[in-house]
Amino acid sequence: MSPISDKEWDIVVHDLMERLKDWTYLRLEDEIRTALQPWRDQILGKPSDEPILIRFDYRLVAGDIHQIVGRERRKSERVPGKP
Repeated sequence: MSPISDKEWDIVVHDLMERLKDWTYLRLEDEIRTALQPWRDQILGKPSDEPILIRFDYRLVAGDIHQIVGRERRKSERVPGKP
């Protein structure tokens, strides 16, 4: 596969942003419940300025990027007016 062009890179970044946005929305409740559970009984006794850290790990594989670039290259190879 040839190097990724600037236009393709912008498309990859945007596509991954959309995927992560959807993934975060779908998993948000479970992640927050899991992160806060150990603190549940003590949280009201903590100082109000004590930080509570909730982390999300996003794991992508190179295949995700290959798929996005391949799809974009196939779209750009199509001749207008032909299916």
